[in-house]
Order: sequence, then C-alpha cells, then structure tokens
Amino acid sequence: TVRSRRALAVITSDIDFFKKINDKYGHHTGDLVIKDFTDRASRELRLPDSFARFGGEEFVILLPETGLAEACQVAERIRCEIEKRRNKDLPAYTVSLGVAVMQKPDSEQLGNPVEALIAVADAALYRAKEGGRNRVES
Repeated sequence: TVRSRRALAVITSDIDFFKKINDKYGHHTGDLVIKDFTDRASRELRLPDSFARFGGEEFVILLPETGLAEACQVAERIRCEIEKRRNKDLPAYTVSLGVAVMQKPDSEQLGNPVEALIAVADAALYRAKEGGRNRVES
C-alpha cells in the first residue's frame, strides 16, 4: 500500500487487564483467552487484512485501502464481538483498540511509514486504556 500510495489503516489492540487473568486463572487460561481473541477478532476481517501478535497480549491489524471511518467500524465490531461473552469456559474479558490511517503513504519520506503509523495507533490505544478501557480511539 505504501508503494501504491493508497490508504492504509492500522488497528492496535490490547486485552484489558490481561495480567489479572493470568494471575487469577493461570497462564494456561491466559493462553486460551489469547487464542479466543485471535479466533474471534480475525473473523471480523477481510482476506486482504493482516492480523499479527505484536507482543504479549497486544495485536496489530493492517487494513489496506481502508479509511478512518471504516477502520473505526472494524475496530468497534471487534470490540463488540469480544465484549459478548461466548465461551463460557473462559473468563469474560474486553479489549481496547487504537486506530490510525495513512491516507497517501509517501515512500520517499524518511523512516518506515508503517512503523510510524503503528506508533500513532499505539498512542490511540493508550488513550483508550486511559479513557476507561473497552473502547476504540483514533
């Protein structure tokens, strides 16, 4: 998308209070929560989208050719899906998400534009956490 200079959206997400889940229910249950999140969140994505674990309980989603409004809708769908407690064998949990969009990536700019975009989405994610968690910020 950087090469084609088309919009690229990034969603960063973090399972809320994940350490408390590990501490209360154990690491095996924490691993099952991560698996549950990845299964359910990935069902909200399109084929060209990319979903990856970024570390711990944080994930990054790349949405090629996606503007801010649509990316926020995707993030909100994921948030709502996770908020619905489906697997009764797991503790209820929520997720916070940050969204950022690069409208016309410039391959000539210094540095890695995708890394910069992830940093902007990560800042939005931390605003979501500071704003009470279980929310989407852009």
